[in-house]
Amino acid sequence: MTIRKQMLCLFLCGGLLGSSAFAVTGDLAQLVNQQRFDEAWALALDHRFDREGEIEFDLYYGMAAIETGHFSEGVFALERVVMQRPGFARARLELARGHFLAGDLDRAAYHFEMVQAQDPPPTVSVIIDRYLQRIEQRSARRETRFSGSVGIGLGYDTNVNSATSSDQISVTLGGLDADLQLDADSQAKDDLFLTLRGDGRVDHPVGERWTVFGQIEAAARRQPDESDFDTLRLGTRVGGRWQGDGIVPQVALRAQRFYLDGDAFQDLLGISASLNQSLSPFMLATYGLELANLSHDDSPDSDANLASGSVGLVHAWRAPLSPLVNASVFAGVVDARRSTTAAEANTDRWQTGLNVQGRLQLNPSWRLSSAVQYRHSRYSGRNPLFDNDRRVDDFLQFSLAADWQPMPRVQVTPRAEYRTNRSNLDLYTYDRAVAELQAQYRL
Repeated sequence: MTIRKQMLCLFLCGGLLGSSAFAVTGDLAQLVNQQRFDEAWALALDHRFDREGEIEFDLYYGMAAIETGHFSEGVFALERVVMQRPGFARARLELARGHFLAGDLDRAAYHFEMVQAQDPPPTVSVIIDRYLQRIEQRSARRETRFSGSVGIGLGYDTNVNSATSSDQISVTLGGLDADLQLDADSQAKDDLFLTLRGDGRVDHPVGERWTVFGQIEAAARRQPDESDFDTLRLGTRVGGRWQGDGIVPQVALRAQRFYLDGDAFQDLLGISASLNQSLSPFMLATYGLELANLSHDDSPDSDANLASGSVGLVHAWRAPLSPLVNASVFAGVVDARRSTTAAEANTDRWQTGLNVQGRLQLNPSWRLSSAVQYRHSRYSGRNPLFDNDRRVDDFLQFSLAADWQPMPRVQVTPRAEYRTNRSNLDLYTYDRAVAELQAQYRL
């Protein structure tokens, strides 16, 4: 199936527009969705003089025009839609495709990149990359692309230190069971917080199919009352990506430093490999592998080597609200580099889990998304403080967000998250809820 047909199938799954009060627009939409483009074009011509300027009519009028080879009329109609709704990704994608088919490669690339900056679903992102690759090939030029974002957030966290809310735990001391009283510093602490985020990325084409890239990112979080748990994360990633017909493999080197209360806490150095494979216009398979080295300045018992792998599936449906689900399973090992009792009891472990993300496009400006992660961790060493039991954790995280995009480069997101960890050792059982209002500007 050509990428032109794939684009058509993806964006006909639509559902982004509500039901129209006008029968002609409903009939036009039905004809387009049934790919009866000649009939749709004839119907649009009969009503264009009294319906032009209406967003719903212009969207389907523009799509019918492009599919029947009337590129200038289609582009003009879709430009009216984008002018009224700059964040309407579906209309902008159809506009980009219209410019591409009409041979206006610069404008096509501009609109494709604008949609790519709006964080589209992975299935759409892969197809946009193919169009951009064809544009570069046709224009006989390979351009370096720059992108990035800056963001700010304000929120409230019920447990900034991910600690137990209990004031005492049961331990074993000298072979005797006892209840250990926890001081306030060892219990859950709540606080407001402020976050600042930023990232920058450069993609440079090499040859016809290869692209090398580099990325830097930073994220800081500040708590006014519990500053001992202020964090800063700095990271960089460099790698290469190959754009094949239906597959996109990528390899990257990654480095990260994590600060806690202003001091270096953890360093990560690793390599990752991934592969995206298009199974159909609505389905994408994903595969991933990561190897990393974790080092801690003040806690050598936490030093470890990490190896993990994942396999997943992204699926979009042709239905109202354009539902999309991204699900993956993963498994890995955290191998402690020291053989001490503490390292084997609290660092060395096997992990398995599941990630599920969902997305609904409520209208051109609002998108609802949710995510669930479950992780099961089984530690290898016995803990002498807890009757020589081996630690077993079950972690669950759920988040819900509503993305509002008043302009193509601006996104405002109210977000709520709940985390819970259940452990056979009381000290590691906790609950945590976070609410945050984020604002982001994509460069």
